[in-house]
Amino acid sequence: MEQHNQVKASEFLETENFKSFLNCAKEFCSFIENLNPGTVSFLEKTQGILLRLYLSALNLNDIDLQYETGPEPVLDKDEHNKILSNIASASDESYYSHIFDPSQLDDDEPCIGDLIDDLGDIYRDIKEALMLFDTHEAPNVESALWHFNFGFHHHWGQHCINAAYAIHFFKQAKQ
Repeated sequence: MEQHNQVKASEFLETENFKSFLNCAKEFCSFIENLNPGTVSFLEKTQGILLRLYLSALNLNDIDLQYETGPEPVLDKDEHNKILSNIASASDESYYSHIFDPSQLDDDEPCIGDLIDDLGDIYRDIKEALMLFDTHEAPNVESALWHFNFGFHHHWGQHCINAAYAIHFFKQAKQ
């Protein structure tokens, strides 16, 4: 994994890399929050947003933390369940097969992925960090920047790339 230099949050906020990521993160959350059931181009739109989000997250820096650990962001469980229901209503596709960690050549046992779970996890991780970021309080903003980067490398990035991969094949099967 490529390591980025640590920067102060105040410096990172001004970079084009972060501004691009923030726009993509907000676009993704807005897209998920405003899904219309049965949208014909759901897979195509979702794939494009996921790929832009993933590419913009590749440029996130590690943050040199200046504050004590901030509050953990928590998305309301009912709100998250509503989001999952909306995703399920918008998509005809859900389950797909993949290898959990393709870099482990001796672990070639396929597992089942779930597009709805992928999109829901990405949404929750990003939305919770955006909730902190939008307080505009320095410790929370710093914590949000940390969550964006950590979540990408350790959780939602994998969901993002797996979902984009699955959508590629879902779209091909429909042609």
